[in-house]
Amino acid sequence: MRRRYERASSYEDTGELSMTITREGDSDPSEARVTFSTAFQRSTGSFRFEYTKTYPRFFEPEHAVIWRRGSGTAHVWWTAEPRVVDEPLDQALAAQAGVSNRTSAVVTYMLLGIDTCAKTCVYSAAGGETVRGVPCLKIAASSANRQTTMWIGREDHALYRFAQRTHTNARLTDAEIARVVEGLPEAQRAHVAEVMRSTTGDLTGDETIELSPRFDQPIAEDRFDFTPPP
Repeated sequence: MRRRYERASSYEDTGELSMTITREGDSDPSEARVTFSTAFQRSTGSFRFEYTKTYPRFFEPEHAVIWRRGSGTAHVWWTAEPRVVDEPLDQALAAQAGVSNRTSAVVTYMLLGIDTCAKTCVYSAAGGETVRGVPCLKIAASSANRQTTMWIGREDHALYRFAQRTHTNARLTDAEIARVVEGLPEAQRAHVAEVMRSTTGDLTGDETIELSPRFDQPIAEDRFDFTPPP
């Protein structure tokens, strides 16, 4: 699968992530939804990733764009810090990975050849399943507190679905909470930290990413432009 992405002359996708976090003994999970799109032209290095994250409660929607026309430094705009920042593309993607629930990394790291756990983890076949009409091989890996499953097209070796379940002990130290919230918008940090301090019992997080990939097709250069709102 990684070779399919590393060798792609161009790539586009649209996708959606759904997330729920359930506390032990609680029947009212926290939820979030991320919609995103990616465009990449290997011959020029042009790139664009954009996501919008929405919550049913507590927080305002988040919107971020990472883009560049040609190779070199990428531009980043984010509603939480609404100004354009220039930084290396890999650093920009990593900085947005937490707040975008890794949608900025799952595919783009493969396109750019960046090392990830997906490259080093040991997966095993878990049967087959059809995803939106595409026959897929289902592969899975697990560790002490995380189970990861991917649905990969049997013919095109593209990623169509990515799911992860994580189990976490909710009793975190102040240092651990600080590390968790540091990637959040400043306006959310105090509220999230307070919720985490008052939370007891284990947490189960479920995330599923649905992707619609397109390889090796022409992409108009203006696809890689973005004008931040005033």
